[in-house]
Amino acid sequence: RLVSHVLQMDPSVTFFAPQPFSLDLNEQRILRTKEQLTEARRKQATRKGPCLYTPDFCVTWSSHRKTVLEVKAKGFEGDAHYAAKLQMAKVILERHGYEFAVLVIPGSYDSPLAFNLQLLRQSRLHRTCLLENISSLLNDLHAAELTLGQACEALQCTMRYAPILVASGVLSM
Repeated sequence: RLVSHVLQMDPSVTFFAPQPFSLDLNEQRILRTKEQLTEARRKQATRKGPCLYTPDFCVTWSSHRKTVLEVKAKGFEGDAHYAAKLQMAKVILERHGYEFAVLVIPGSYDSPLAFNLQLLRQSRLHRTCLLENISSLLNDLHAAELTLGQACEALQCTMRYAPILVASGVLSM
């Protein structure tokens, strides 16, 4: 969930999909349908070792690059066998034009990243609503010289919104 929120907020991300496809590590191909995956599982039922891999995300950037992300919580990155599986996946993905990255995120939800991301996400949601509501009030305030507190009071919002108003350019100091 944390990575989804980051990707939603990143302006350089044009599209992302969770678990977008699977890889057949033995036949080195991308499996895009359930039927392909079922068939690959059937074929590989008797094989030993890693056979299939499903990445956590595929991200399309504004530069049109595509990156496949494997997300791991800190402390749970996997063992040597898993690292070998990821290396196999990386080689296949690069042959198909994808970049590959392993993203290690904090293991707890009370980490600064998780906490600050939640605040940023909330402020982004509130910003849209707030900016729509204050456009008419801004015309009246434009000529007046007010303190930040007075401007927030005139806009009928609390000082909690002051950073959003200043950062978005609605108010200047």
